[in-house]
Amino acid sequence: MKKKALLIIDGNNTEEETEQIQQKLKDMARWLDIRLLVRSEDISLDKQADSFFSSPSSAELHEKDWSLIGENEEHLFFILYVDMDYEWDHSLEELWRERIEDYICSSELGEEAVWKLFCGNDHSRKRIYITPVRKDNLNAIKSTFRIFLNKQMDNIREKDKRDVELRYYLTARKLLYKSGDSSERLIPACSNIYKLADSLKKERLYISSEVLALLPDNLRNNLKETKEEGDLYSYSFNLLT
Repeated sequence: MKKKALLIIDGNNTEEETEQIQQKLKDMARWLDIRLLVRSEDISLDKQADSFFSSPSSAELHEKDWSLIGENEEHLFFILYVDMDYEWDHSLEELWRERIEDYICSSELGEEAVWKLFCGNDHSRKRIYITPVRKDNLNAIKSTFRIFLNKQMDNIREKDKRDVELRYYLTARKLLYKSGDSSERLIPACSNIYKLADSLKKERLYISSEVLALLPDNLRNNLKETKEEGDLYSYSFNLLT
């Protein structure tokens, strides 16, 4: 198993200097699970370090696609909670497809990264989706960001679609996979996520510290720690700035 190393550099380096450092670290990646972190006042270094050293190393993240995950087997999953709120008359099934599932259930992700509904039903406004954590998680992560980015574009093009609001939380943890009905999948981990997410603000993406260590550098360095919700980070989407 590779040892872990976290390298923290000052934020006053140029992009070219940072890239040069990253290139020099590539040779070390053969025997170290190493991460480069740019110092920022917006992110707690202690929490980032704790999250990095407590998370599985890249060598431990095997290629676990859906074909390898069996009933009642434990795996590390990304868990996406979405709470949809709207005031106007519309098909709930159609809203879920247009707002959420067109992005996280897209065939473009491939069978190994596509998200599956884990908790919730056709009549629920609150749902939990999961996808396996793998060595390369970029496509699955990007699909969650597309939900809000495309929603903002819809809001600009069609004013009536502003009526739909989302509460949005992304975490990662080990789960026993169950493929039964909704009541069977309402395990304690999901119940806890429901309780936590109820207190979160709408129209923001909240990310747990478990996910933080699994994000690409460019996304992780743009997250802001939220003071009022505990050990969470948030990402705001604003196309007008």
